[in-house]
Amino acid sequence: MKETETKLNKQISKHYIEHACSISSSGQVAKELGIEAPRVSEIKAGRRRLTADEAQVLKELYGTPSQSEGHWVVAELIDFDSLSKSLVDNSLVNQLVKVSEFVNSEEFIDGILSCIRVEESRIRGYERVQAVDISDKSKGTEQKNKRLVREYKLKLLNQMLSNAYFKNWCDTAVRLLTDGSVKKDFSFIDKLLYTKDVTTPTLVNGSVQRDIPNADFTNLIGLCEQIEPGFALTFDSYYPTEDIIRFIALGRLTTLLESQTFSHIVGAHAPFSFGKQLNIKPERLPKKEYVIVGKCVWDDDRLLRLREPMTEKSLLQIDATSSSSLILPEALELNASKYLSIRLFYTEQYKYVVEIQLYPDEIYISHRKILIDIKEKEKLFPQVLDILTFFNVEHHHTVNNIKAAVAKEGGYIPSAIYIE
Repeated sequence: MKETETKLNKQISKHYIEHACSISSSGQVAKELGIEAPRVSEIKAGRRRLTADEAQVLKELYGTPSQSEGHWVVAELIDFDSLSKSLVDNSLVNQLVKVSEFVNSEEFIDGILSCIRVEESRIRGYERVQAVDISDKSKGTEQKNKRLVREYKLKLLNQMLSNAYFKNWCDTAVRLLTDGSVKKDFSFIDKLLYTKDVTTPTLVNGSVQRDIPNADFTNLIGLCEQIEPGFALTFDSYYPTEDIIRFIALGRLTTLLESQTFSHIVGAHAPFSFGKQLNIKPERLPKKEYVIVGKCVWDDDRLLRLREPMTEKSLLQIDATSSSSLILPEALELNASKYLSIRLFYTEQYKYVVEIQLYPDEIYISHRKILIDIKEKEKLFPQVLDILTFFNVEHHHTVNNIKAAVAKEGGYIPSAIYIE
């Protein structure tokens, strides 16, 4: 065995061996570990220790010893040094999963296609059926027509989604829809669809805008006509913004996937094509299942209030938090955390892990759980306070009162002199 191999302490080593030997024989346990039988007896007697790898073998074969606590959590495991970046990156990936499920749903696809109008006479293979014809052949023709219309709409829609002018229109629409000072009446919607320029950027007060018409500009309706005569978008006359937001989300998602930013998550090497299922690679997602073998040595059993709510960054850059008049689909809503809870675990391998749970309000369940791996035990207690400071939490904790709680629960204090 190498001197650098991590070892468990004698008491925990004893627990593991006794637990394994209660299920199997000492000889068999020694054989599984690849060690001599006398060494098993020495570990039982507290004279030798198991390595971390040997303990892992026993866990896999015989389970965790009953004397050791196992805390099951589904969480994002993050290093303290990359806390800020990982929080943002992981929240964007979590949003991508929600948005992908939303866009993959038949309800969303059907809703998008219901807003598209095409000229059926342009569809190759389309056959008109007389209203009075109720034969089996006519029913078969109707089914074929539905399939052809669906495929045709998807073809034209995907052409529009990849069009740079449509992306410009999405930018303009988002800016105006999320502007609380702009009244969202029928006149506004009419202008947004018919008279907003989607081609020419104009600098206004230091901000690039694309909604100021010039002598020769293209609006959304005109853009559809350019793709194909008869191709048009028809939004709900009473709640048009809901339909518009769905198209914007689809346009923004297309741009995002074309950038290959999340190719390691979606595996999209070819251009995104709406209507085909967007597949997420589950093994690349930040949220995973963990069992912390050890004990909780500090648990502040209160919900701690954040001085300022922490709102996630929008993956598709659609943020309606400043506009009460804009209602987003659930998949596009951003999590806002107002409270957190904190626990500190001391593992059998002498590591510390901080568990943070974020809550939208006092009465809600946690919407996000984070495990922060503390690499250096010597910096543990200042880093716990740094974590609370990072989240801008209202608290009155000090290093000393956290140390007192940890010592009481049997955790290790690196700076202390132990008298036994």
